[in-house]
Amino acid sequence: MKVAALSLLFCAAVFCYADSTKYIAKPQDTSLSKLIARWASSDRQSFKWEASFDVPINDVAAINSEAQLGQATAMDDALLRILDVEVKNAANPATLVACHFPDDDPSWVVRDSKQPPCDKPLK
Repeated sequence: MKVAALSLLFCAAVFCYADSTKYIAKPQDTSLSKLIARWASSDRQSFKWEASFDVPINDVAAINSEAQLGQATAMDDALLRILDVEVKNAANPATLVACHFPDDDPSWVVRDSKQPPCDKPLK
């Protein structure tokens, strides 16, 4: 299992700017699973939600602000930010865990803390 940090940069002349809108929640992201699936698709990565529950997103602006998603520079950074907020606000005692397998399919897996680690089968 390996976490890779890749940044999306737009460079012009001598200035480079991170895309501060790539990893934000949008109105169509009605749950964490849909949000993370969109990010993975945008990064041309595969994703599988294996957690036994999903977390609804009721206020897109609030989650963008609280997680400071506009400052995320890569998917792993955005995931850490969003999962940290989820843990703080969780109604469910189980927390979500994201694992990155850059050379496997799916390359991203989300499980909850009551399930086996990502590198072990669910059964």
